[in-house]
Amino acid sequence: MVHEAQSSTETMTLLESEITSSGSTVDLLEHEIEFRTCPIRSAVGSELMAHQANSAKRCIWLPLHDEAKILVEKYITEITFLQHVVHIPSVRTMVDELYCDLKERKPVRIGYVSLLLSILASTTSFWTERDMCNHIFSAVEEAVAQSTQWMRLAMDVVDYSRYKHFESIEDIQAMVIITFVTFNIVGITSHARHMLSTAISVGRELSLHRIDHPYNSNLDVPSPSSAKAEICRRVWWYLVATDWHMSQMSGAQKGTYSIDPRHMMTNKPCNANDEDLVDGMVGVGKPLTHPTSMSYCLQRIRLGEFCREITDCAPFGISDPGSPDYEHTKQIDGKICEFSESLPSFFSLAYKSDELPEADPSKFPGIIIQRYILNFLLHTQRCRLHLPYLSRASKDPAYDYSRKACLEGARMVIRTERQLSLERIPFLSGRLRLSGLLHCVCVAIIVLLIDYCGSGPPQQKDITEILEAFSVLETAKEESPLAGRLLETLKSALRRHSTSGSAVEETTTTQSTSQELKASPGLACSSTAPTSMVYPTDRNIDDFLMDPTLPTLDDLWQVFDDNVDSGTVDWDSFFAESDTAFLSM
Repeated sequence: MVHEAQSSTETMTLLESEITSSGSTVDLLEHEIEFRTCPIRSAVGSELMAHQANSAKRCIWLPLHDEAKILVEKYITEITFLQHVVHIPSVRTMVDELYCDLKERKPVRIGYVSLLLSILASTTSFWTERDMCNHIFSAVEEAVAQSTQWMRLAMDVVDYSRYKHFESIEDIQAMVIITFVTFNIVGITSHARHMLSTAISVGRELSLHRIDHPYNSNLDVPSPSSAKAEICRRVWWYLVATDWHMSQMSGAQKGTYSIDPRHMMTNKPCNANDEDLVDGMVGVGKPLTHPTSMSYCLQRIRLGEFCREITDCAPFGISDPGSPDYEHTKQIDGKICEFSESLPSFFSLAYKSDELPEADPSKFPGIIIQRYILNFLLHTQRCRLHLPYLSRASKDPAYDYSRKACLEGARMVIRTERQLSLERIPFLSGRLRLSGLLHCVCVAIIVLLIDYCGSGPPQQKDITEILEAFSVLETAKEESPLAGRLLETLKSALRRHSTSGSAVEETTTTQSTSQELKASPGLACSSTAPTSMVYPTDRNIDDFLMDPTLPTLDDLWQVFDDNVDSGTVDWDSFFAESDTAFLSM
């Protein structure tokens, strides 16, 4: 009887697998793809000619082996720390194997190509003058212009891999990197969100959600103690954290997530460096207090869990998840503060590493980058949480808690950028191309301006910290067109989403901002700004508006000088336009 039941179950499983399989999609392919190599400066422009020469087969040109290795090394040393879903030794081996197959005219692994193309897209988007010593491109602009082309090719190859049923872990890694590049170059598009959803779907197809399930014998799943299994955990949990982060992002998806923690059985990745991962490894994970290449990713997972908890506390069908009651807002703020205080010491802005030996892991560029990115995320999230209540504090003392929290968060964002600008790491020269960082600075500007306009007569206040925040965007204009558009975008968004459609009456006076500065220990306002950002404290608003070095700031200031009350602004709609820039970090 038991045997018959088992046989029936196996038969049903077989039938279901036939019904649910994707079947053949080869007929949907417009043409096959082949891969060749040529100098990188000719690679992108050569594709169309090859396609015309043979309409049945499309040719995608890859850079020369030596060029590819240079670009991959830049990704490894400067960029991977922002979304560490790759295993560095494996990537280096992958590149060598791919080019060996190309040289010997052997079939290549499609996943290898998609991952390489995504890395090329990411690296060229962050190409700076510092990289010109490699003599690959004639100018920085040439490299940056290639980035969108590599991104399109990577997406094409990922689609090709799916059509051919060649899905692999490398395809998912490529999709994560492409999404990151899309957020920073193109913006937060529906295509980027679709790419993330596709990555999650392919991840399930590859059983990434059940790496540590006890019954995997009939599935193609790596051994739990293998290096590949650990890489799978890294990739899956990056997707999980991103999905949960998005549940707190403004827009139609707010209040929802697609990955239920009850429907997966994959352990969190170890706190271990890439070189620690070997087949048969046991107990390689280090305490969270020990810095590794995974330190930031693990904290990002914690923050994702925190976002999911907030979402679960505000049932989708019962209350508006964008407007929690004020006491609930303060409870959420308390959790953010607890999270910040529980971070390892090497992620603190007050961390002193000058006296440590150069070989100390906490002085590695990757840890330094992660320290600042994590602080940007935390303090901007705190600003966003309290922003709807900021202007009310000038009228109702019950909301003074939110004013203090907003100002603390905004000043910490500016302090974070200030300290980062003084670091001596390769990432520094390209940081202002990171849309998430610019978004954080923009939120800080909103907070400081709203408080300036509502907290007392201008002659009693110091605009130095506001000017310092503006100077970040002014500097960023040289690196990112996005920075130049942010101020105008902010102005038009505020006008478009204002529920009143016009200015409201002036707010009443509260304590001056300068009095609050002394009440918040450890904030950015207590630090001395770099010389290039210092403005005389006796400057008034008219002097500021007449400053010819700040030509784009007049319009934005006028919006707030018209006494726009943040309480009349639909902040959910406003942040829906730029909120998911956070996902680029």
